[in-house]
Amino acid sequence: AEKLWHYNWRMTSGVHVDNVQFVPMIKEPGNTLGTHTSDLPVAFEDGRGGVVKGWNEPDDAGQAGRDINLRSNPEAFAQAWTSDMLAAKAKGYTEFIGPAMAHDTCWLDYFLKACETTAGCKELVT
Repeated sequence: AEKLWHYNWRMTSGVHVDNVQFVPMIKEPGNTLGTHTSDLPVAFEDGRGGVVKGWNEPDDAGQAGRDINLRSNPEAFAQAWTSDMLAAKAKGYTEFIGPAMAHDTCWLDYFLKACETTAGCKELVT
């Protein structure tokens, strides 16, 4: 069966449509638009399923990559990803959509390579 879902670059949504799941996003390391990762709502409630989207465009200076350290050194952020996704897992999420790239797919290569050697990380990237 086909799954229908929507997202809005936030952790919550006021939009509720029958048979359409909301997928919250942890937009950048540790938070979404100032809301801390610990405030991520529980999965499988209020129209949410078990999927959470990870960082939005860590390779773009106008998005999560506004942190120059994140944009220029993806290897250093595998532990931050693990922490964010473990927080989501503790809230019941079971699928973790990896960082979304804007321009530089090499960023993702470096990040995933570091994720392979960071305890718990590779299990938290779907």
